[in-house]
Amino acid sequence: MEELISKINNVANDLALIQKIKLWHEFITSGYPECKLRWANIHGKRWSHIWPQDSEIFLGQQLIQINERLGIIVDNQTGIEAEELRIIVRAIQKVSCYAE
Repeated sequence: MEELISKINNVANDLALIQKIKLWHEFITSGYPECKLRWANIHGKRWSHIWPQDSEIFLGQQLIQINERLGIIVDNQTGIEAEELRIIVRAIQKVSCYAE
Protein backbone atom coordinates (compact mmCIF):
# COMPACT_ATOMS: atom_id res chain seq x y z
CA MET A 1 0.00 0.00 0.00
CA GLU A 2 2.81 2.43 0.86
CA GLU A 3 4.43 1.75 -2.51
CA LEU A 4 1.19 2.67 -4.31
CA ILE A 5 0.85 5.87 -2.29
CA SER A 6 4.47 6.73 -3.11
CA LYS A 7 3.83 6.19 -6.84
CA ILE A 8 0.71 8.36 -6.72
CA ASN A 9 2.65 11.11 -4.93
CA ASN A 10 5.42 10.91 -7.53
CA VAL A 11 2.89 11.32 -10.35
CA ALA A 12 1.31 14.29 -8.58
CA ASN A 13 4.74 15.89 -8.08
CA ASP A 14 5.61 15.31 -11.74
CA LEU A 15 2.35 16.92 -12.88
CA ALA A 16 2.95 19.92 -10.61
CA LEU A 17 6.48 20.24 -11.97
CA ILE A 18 5.27 20.17 -15.59
CA GLN A 19 2.81 22.98 -14.80
CA LYS A 20 5.64 25.06 -13.29
CA ILE A 21 7.89 24.32 -16.25
CA LYS A 22 5.16 25.45 -18.66
CA LEU A 23 4.84 28.76 -16.78
CA TRP A 24 8.60 29.30 -16.64
CA HIS A 25 8.95 28.38 -20.32
CA GLU A 26 6.19 30.81 -21.32
CA PHE A 27 7.76 33.56 -19.22
CA ILE A 28 11.19 33.13 -20.84
CA THR A 29 10.02 32.62 -24.43
CA SER A 30 7.50 35.48 -24.30
CA GLY A 31 10.24 37.90 -23.22
CA TYR A 32 12.91 36.34 -25.46
CA PRO A 33 11.08 34.78 -28.44
CA GLU A 34 14.28 33.91 -30.34
CA CYS A 35 15.72 31.99 -27.39
CA LYS A 36 15.24 28.26 -28.02
CA LEU A 37 15.26 26.09 -24.94
CA ARG A 38 13.98 22.79 -23.58
CA TRP A 39 13.52 21.41 -20.12
CA ALA A 40 14.99 18.09 -19.02
CA ASN A 41 15.07 15.60 -16.18
CA ILE A 42 18.64 14.86 -15.18
CA HIS A 43 19.54 11.21 -14.61
CA GLY A 44 23.26 11.21 -13.81
CA LYS A 45 25.01 12.21 -17.03
CA ARG A 46 21.87 11.74 -19.14
CA TRP A 47 19.46 14.61 -19.74
CA SER A 48 15.96 13.45 -20.71
CA HIS A 49 13.79 16.00 -22.54
CA ILE A 50 10.42 16.72 -20.87
CA TRP A 51 9.17 20.07 -22.30
CA PRO A 52 8.13 21.46 -24.79
CA GLN A 53 6.56 18.60 -26.65
CA ASP A 54 7.60 19.09 -30.26
CA SER A 55 9.69 17.34 -32.86
CA GLU A 56 12.04 20.20 -33.72
CA ILE A 57 15.66 19.11 -34.10
CA PHE A 58 17.64 20.49 -31.22
CA LEU A 59 21.41 20.63 -30.80
CA GLY A 60 21.51 21.66 -27.14
CA GLN A 61 24.49 23.97 -27.15
CA GLN A 62 24.35 24.77 -23.44
CA LEU A 63 23.21 22.69 -20.46
CA ILE A 64 22.09 24.64 -17.38
CA GLN A 65 21.43 22.65 -14.23
CA ILE A 66 18.58 24.03 -12.11
CA ASN A 67 18.97 21.44 -9.37
CA GLU A 68 19.99 17.81 -8.99
CA ARG A 69 17.13 16.55 -11.17
CA LEU A 70 16.05 19.44 -13.44
CA GLY A 71 17.86 21.33 -16.18
CA ILE A 72 17.43 23.62 -19.17
CA ILE A 73 18.94 22.85 -22.56
CA VAL A 74 19.59 26.06 -24.51
CA ASP A 75 20.05 25.79 -28.27
CA ASN A 76 19.79 29.42 -29.30
CA GLN A 77 20.47 32.14 -26.76
CA THR A 78 19.75 34.90 -29.30
CA GLY A 79 18.09 37.92 -27.73
CA ILE A 80 18.98 37.13 -24.14
CA GLU A 81 22.24 38.23 -22.58
CA ALA A 82 24.19 35.68 -20.55
CA GLU A 83 23.72 37.72 -17.36
CA GLU A 84 19.95 37.93 -17.90
CA LEU A 85 19.81 34.17 -18.35
CA ARG A 86 21.83 33.65 -15.16
CA ILE A 87 19.39 35.89 -13.24
CA ILE A 88 16.40 33.94 -14.58
CA VAL A 89 18.04 30.61 -13.73
CA ARG A 90 18.85 31.78 -10.19
CA ALA A 91 15.23 32.89 -9.71
CA ILE A 92 13.96 29.51 -10.92
CA GLN A 93 16.42 27.74 -8.62
CA LYS A 94 15.05 29.68 -5.64
CA VAL A 95 11.44 28.72 -6.34
CA SER A 96 12.11 25.24 -7.70
CA CYS A 97 10.38 22.62 -5.59
CA TYR A 98 11.19 19.49 -7.57
CA ALA A 99 10.59 16.41 -5.45
CA GLU A 100 13.92 14.78 -4.67
